[in-house]
Amino acid sequence: LGDVYKRQGINAEYGGGTLMAEQNKWVKHYKYDFYGPAESFPHKQVTFTLQSKDANGRPADIDINAISVKIHGVEEISPSISDAHLGSYSIQFSPTKLGLYHLDVSIGGKLFFQEKMKTIPTDNPLPDPLRFVCEGPGVKGSKVGHKSTFVMTVTDKKTLSPKDIDLKDCEIFLEGPDKIPCKPSKTGNGKYQVEYSAKKKGTYNLNIVYEGKTVLKGANSVDVEIAAGVDPKKTVAELSNPSPKSGEKISIKILAKDSDGDQLKLGGDSFDVEVAGPVATEPEILDFNNGIYRVDCLLPKAGRYECDILLDGVHISNSPVKFKAD
Repeated sequence: LGDVYKRQGINAEYGGGTLMAEQNKWVKHYKYDFYGPAESFPHKQVTFTLQSKDANGRPADIDINAISVKIHGVEEISPSISDAHLGSYSIQFSPTKLGLYHLDVSIGGKLFFQEKMKTIPTDNPLPDPLRFVCEGPGVKGSKVGHKSTFVMTVTDKKTLSPKDIDLKDCEIFLEGPDKIPCKPSKTGNGKYQVEYSAKKKGTYNLNIVYEGKTVLKGANSVDVEIAAGVDPKKTVAELSNPSPKSGEKISIKILAKDSDGDQLKLGGDSFDVEVAGPVATEPEILDFNNGIYRVDCLLPKAGRYECDILLDGVHISNSPVKFKAD
């Protein structure tokens, strides 16, 4: 509680302790209470109350202009101060960040109260609900050691209009066998390019935390499959027709596998393919983006052919693939 003395006349002076009146007699002894929540949530309006009472414990009004409240800590806020009547005054503000806030309350220039309030995460919707949508190859999956990207679009849930956010308040990561931090960068109009690189293979869940609130996780999120890199020694080729005829097109399927022999579910690898035979023929390579590739080539003449399939200069397990065209 803080003590204050009020002097008769138009000049009122506020302070603590014992004061001597030079011309007028001190007639009232005021006491104050100041209270409010110890914790709250970001973007929720907070109300603290200053209660003024006279020496007999009855509500007593004071000059509202004599009340000053400074809010600082994780951010500085200028609160609104209103007269709630019967000696009660409301101090209201809306914090926007997570952390500790300090409230310094002065009356007539003298500091009376120093209170603290902490904002904590909440699962309640944001006051301006935002919609986070992630799309692109990096959401579908990636490979160990590869830089992958996807696009995050932020819009208003009701109007679907683009919304720009403060990336300092946004944490994006993949959670699974490892925690993979993602680095977003603004591209404009509510869109952000997000980049990451994985060190371990496995299934990961995409998480987005904005202003302390988890906005994308679990069943509402997406699973991102991180595969190990292709091991050419485990990768195999399958001939569609072991007895082709001259003038026909032959197909060779490539099954990309990792060092454990597991079939990859992603494409994007560059295989070098050369076909040697009675005459030169140019192969065509198709990537189905699921770990399966196909080599198509025309066999203009009868004879023996060899198809060399290499990845990063290393032959796959059964390269060269040999066949004969009748």
